[in-house]
Amino acid sequence: MGDFDYIELKKTDRVAHLIMNHPPANTLNLSVENEMSRALHLLEDDGNIQVVVIGSANSKMFSAGADISLLKQFNHEEMDIFCRKMKNLILSFRKSNKVFIASIEGHCLGGGLELALGCDLRVAKDTKFQIGFPEVNLGLFPGGGGIPLAGDLIGMQRTFRMAALGETLTAADALQCGLIDYLFPPEAYAKKLDELACTIAQKPTVAIASIKRLIYSTLRMNMAEAFEYESDIMKQLLGTDDFREGIAAFKEKRAPVFSGR
Repeated sequence: MGDFDYIELKKTDRVAHLIMNHPPANTLNLSVENEMSRALHLLEDDGNIQVVVIGSANSKMFSAGADISLLKQFNHEEMDIFCRKMKNLILSFRKSNKVFIASIEGHCLGGGLELALGCDLRVAKDTKFQIGFPEVNLGLFPGGGGIPLAGDLIGMQRTFRMAALGETLTAADALQCGLIDYLFPPEAYAKKLDELACTIAQKPTVAIASIKRLIYSTLRMNMAEAFEYESDIMKQLLGTDDFREGIAAFKEKRAPVFSGR
């Protein structure tokens, strides 16, 4: 799938794996961002793919974030382009009907953490590695959307400590505070991750896409607006083949076979 230098794309049934492969630390630059954007366009056009797992070819390092050697060379305009590309990637995750899972097996820092936070779910291997925003030690802050993304998940105070003090979390800390969703043991990690991805891929795709839209669209709405938006989407779901199949399967006491329509 595609010709890439810094990432790999693999497909298994209805699940795609987008694997960062930019040794040694999967640092992010404009070329990596452009390749990820191109890969997302390919996946978005593939109606068979329902789940996208973003991981790393290096089990010790998810991503160390932005390439510091390049940051030193950036002028204001170049830095703005770099940060905006990161934000556009995350917005692509959020706008997609597919479910994005970050598979974190090693250090997840700076822009790498921003990528993970942009996903719908975050899964981590129960090993020793660091999760955090070290940018403050460079006189910066996470400029790819990290502060509002983390704030939505773990609240203002914990986000402040991570961004302003450069505090890092262990995988267990991240699970406890809600930054990650699942923590799997190393010996069962691949199996558990695959089971989770396959479980989601078997769900009714129209309903999953609607749930994503509701969660991300109503986050800034007042409650009355959110309820109205929810009602509109529910009306659409009631007309789908998946809804009719779900009801029929329930009545017939069998597993539903969803078509995505």
